[in-house]
Amino acid sequence: KRKGGGSPGGFGTSPRMGVARVEGEPVPDKGLSEHGVWISRAAFTPEECRKIVDTFVDKCSSGLHEDSRADMGVKRINRPDVGGAVRASGEFDWIYERVLERAREVAGDAPWGFDIDLLAPQTFRSHVEFDLLHEFQKGYFFDFHIDAKPNDNTQRSINVNVMLSPREDYTGGGLQVGAAQINAEQGDLYFYPAAFPHKVHDVTGGVRHTLVIATKADGAAQVAAKVEDLRTAYWQAALNNHQALENGYAKRASVEDGAAKLLWIQGEFLDSAGYTDAADRLFALSYAATPEKDQYAAKFYEDGVAAGQLAAAQPGAREAAIKFFNMALMVDPAHEAARAALGYAQSLPPVVAT
Repeated sequence: KRKGGGSPGGFGTSPRMGVARVEGEPVPDKGLSEHGVWISRAAFTPEECRKIVDTFVDKCSSGLHEDSRADMGVKRINRPDVGGAVRASGEFDWIYERVLERAREVAGDAPWGFDIDLLAPQTFRSHVEFDLLHEFQKGYFFDFHIDAKPNDNTQRSINVNVMLSPREDYTGGGLQVGAAQINAEQGDLYFYPAAFPHKVHDVTGGVRHTLVIATKADGAAQVAAKVEDLRTAYWQAALNNHQALENGYAKRASVEDGAAKLLWIQGEFLDSAGYTDAADRLFALSYAATPEKDQYAAKFYEDGVAAGQLAAAQPGAREAAIKFFNMALMVDPAHEAARAALGYAQSLPPVVAT
């Protein structure tokens, strides 16, 4: 409930956020690994790209759906391999073979969480969470998000993408991972950690297809003795990427250009990792980065007053009131009523449960 001020429309909800439309910094291929991205150019021929699209169209129609959630900043068409049926048949093995071949060349030091040198296409299947064809038409986009965070009970590790559409088939639609803008051409294969913030910018014309292979750390090539150390390093790299995005790109993004969303997803990441105070700060900055910041501060103050009315008798109410008043002040440092109420709440003795 630390996110508790929410919007006036609902307790515990994220603030209303603009979509990030400021593009990241173009990065030369040699420098991409410093941003957590590894790329292999022309890994698939145009004919092979069309074959991949045709396979999903022919074999994966049962899961076809449009994913349109304005509140989550996404509009796309998904064609998943439902239940991994095509994967189990071996029809994707030729793709996996190419992925492994190129990954060993360019992305051997990516935080896979398993040893790619030990895998054949058939054993790589055990490290695939799902295979998915993404389709973005004109007006479609997928704003900043993460696919993994600490303590989410998944072992998601690296996102494997193949750009299937030639550049002349669409406009816009650039991929951004962290602060780095990825210039992907048809057939390019690229890898990045699922826990890194990433987005697909607005497609302004045409149709853009990509293959998404979501990998997971558990499977045939996982080294059990190293699991905890590998995941710790993975989360630390993700946290560094979040912080770099906040300190650089987010400062360039205006209220209308998604600063609130970037701060919010970093707050969720820290919250899931147990860094509650740091998460509170980012949640507050997220609310403060919206045009409704005064409303959010007022809601936190009102919730603090409500909790404070129970502070003399109910265990935990005093602490809840202090949290709410602190959030109100982090959202709006000039909220003098919240400042005075915070001082009063802090002066009250804690109520001990009996």
